[in-house]
Amino acid sequence: MKKLVSLLLALALSLGVISALAEDYDPAKLLEWYDDHPEIWMTVNNDHWDANPESAPTDEEIEQMLQFALKSQTGIHWTESFFLVVRDVAAQRGIIGQSFGTLEGSANEGTVTILVLTDNVIAQEEHATPYDGATYFQQPMMASFNAGLTCGMLNVAATVLGYSTHYFAYPDGELIKGTAHDLSYFLDGNDYTRVWGITGSYEDASQAMEIPVQGNVYLEAAIVIGKPNPEEDVYTTSTMHARPDNYAFWGE
Repeated sequence: MKKLVSLLLALALSLGVISALAEDYDPAKLLEWYDDHPEIWMTVNNDHWDANPESAPTDEEIEQMLQFALKSQTGIHWTESFFLVVRDVAAQRGIIGQSFGTLEGSANEGTVTILVLTDNVIAQEEHATPYDGATYFQQPMMASFNAGLTCGMLNVAATVLGYSTHYFAYPDGELIKGTAHDLSYFLDGNDYTRVWGITGSYEDASQAMEIPVQGNVYLEAAIVIGKPNPEEDVYTTSTMHARPDNYAFWGE
């Protein structure tokens, strides 16, 4: 914990966020910080989360993460993603199940699990709400790509605030039933709605269209957010898989 606090303080100082002068802020420092501290952004293995309730992200921190994530530049800003935050430990375990670890170790009092629900994936004829041409653009690959962009931004926000993550594209808990990932346990009785970003302007979103979440979204992923067990070293708590430099400059 002391190491993490020191790292975050160093981050704050390097970014200049405690400076009163805006010109002192150098966002490029964040790239260097990530490169120097893989123990912060590496995936936490199941069964290695900090179980202390005080280590869990607060509601305010979760809102910061999600608001940052939803600023991502999705295609035409369709804003297909809807995030559902689950704190109840039994429900979190009912989402993740025994994916890559024990049921008890998949989540605890120190974690929060976020469901990533994506619109524009389910075929139009299966939608609970009929969409017209102005709001419906059924291209599942584009919708999933957009959701991936927001999830990447969420991961950056989580790590900057001092938290680690584990992303599950195929959670297998008993509350997410079947290959279609039935969401009724979490959506029944709740009138959640999401907004099409493309139908409202940044200055005035009053004309933006609201769409019911239930019956129109697909479970894209589940994200567990928390802190690694402070009594273990990073080689135990993290996946520590390689991050190859898989890129090239064409023509050179």
